Amino acid sequence: MDVQISKKINLKLIELNNERNWYFLLIIVNILFILQLKVAVQNFFIQMMINYKLILIPYILFSLIGYYFLFKYNFKKEIHKTYMILLLIFFLFLCTLLLTFLGNYNFIDKGTDNDDALEIFIQYFLHGDYPYNHLTQLHNRITPFPFLPIYSMFFFFLGNVAYQNIVNVVIIISIFWLLSNNNDKKIFSFFCLILSLPLYLFLITQSDHLTVPTMLLLILFLLTRSRYYSSSVLTGCMIASKGYFWIVVPAIIMYLYRKTKIKTFFKCSLTVIIFALLFIIPFLVWDPNTFLHYAPIGVIEDANYIAFIPYSQFILPLLYCFVSFICALKINNIFLVTLITYIVGSLTLFGYSAMIICLVISINGLICYHEKY
Repeated sequence: MDVQISKKINLKLIELNNERNWYFLLIIVNILFILQLKVAVQNFFIQMMINYKLILIPYILFSLIGYYFLFKYNFKKEIHKTYMILLLIFFLFLCTLLLTFLGNYNFIDKGTDNDDALEIFIQYFLHGDYPYNHLTQLHNRITPFPFLPIYSMFFFFLGNVAYQNIVNVVIIISIFWLLSNNNDKKIFSFFCLILSLPLYLFLITQSDHLTVPTMLLLILFLLTRSRYYSSSVLTGCMIASKGYFWIVVPAIIMYLYRKTKIKTFFKCSLTVIIFALLFIIPFLVWDPNTFLHYAPIGVIEDANYIAFIPYSQFILPLLYCFVSFICALKINNIFLVTLITYIVGSLTLFGYSAMIICLVISINGLICYHEKY
């Protein structure tokens, strides 16, 4: 009896695992993000669109247009699909360039200081001053771990750390392109990316929170292409970037363990540790008190903080790590494991994890995408 129930459940899960359901799940995540989005900018039009949720109108309209072209409309010629792909890519790049340009203006990013934190870190670091001793213009501490600001230096010298968003979008589009072996999948991929634009609008002046999902997607892609050493190097770097990346590390390590020989696994694990410590240790030794008790480790998140437990803000992330590990034991699909991990993590990290959730939802929809009907 139990076996029959298990088979029925498995058949139901297989039935639910189709591109249409993934598409609707992506829409739901973005709508939830829009509904909880708060805006601090001074532009009246943007305040009206977001505070009164009027942005939902064009978003739902575009979602319906996407559904029609993906699941109802039949392209008469293959060249028409190519035109659609080029149009979607052009739209993505246009939005990227436009939003990056607008992000330079104070009326857009007045309420955020993420890019400011990266720039302040770089400025003081280049002058030989310990960067974590300083505050942003909004009087917040600098929370990114050292790799992100160091990575952002190249874009800082180009004139703006936000330029890394353009590189991020190029990386994301390239990954989706490589994972799509026909034009139908490419159209699905790029419609999904466009449907995540509300998130991108939010992240455009928070470059670090777009770089982390991008690099995580790149790590997962490299893992599935058996580029284990490259993914290990990047995993170590991202551990030294943002704390919310850590919750998926157990799944990455478990995937390496299951896919590689024991010698390769130890080499990859050692590579992860070396590259993480390479960026963390110098700043920890430079000023351990600030690093451990103020920033970046000692920053208190009110939602997770318990006064009588040291570093209690890490209790829930440790729980998320455990979820990541358990899922990796039971599920072979690293994208699905990542999705489950960050859905659980979204209980307290929704603003940070929403873009990651959208990307892996799109990938899972792409994996199960059927040939055009």
